[in-house]
Amino acid sequence: MDKLLGKMENIVRNDKDTDKPSIKNSIIENTDRIRRNYELIRLEKISYCNMINVIWNTLM
Repeated sequence: MDKLLGKMENIVRNDKDTDKPSIKNSIIENTDRIRRNYELIRLEKISYCNMINVIWNTLM
């Protein structure tokens, strides 16, 4: 998951190196949404792991 964030941040930081203007504009316009979606996925993963821990502890 952290590798994904690193790759995403690298793309966002290096948008000026992109040759196609349409791709560059898409990155610029969607940066906030990409970061917000990543955060939601990360929080969902944490919630899922916490739920598994609660179930595991209940069974023990």
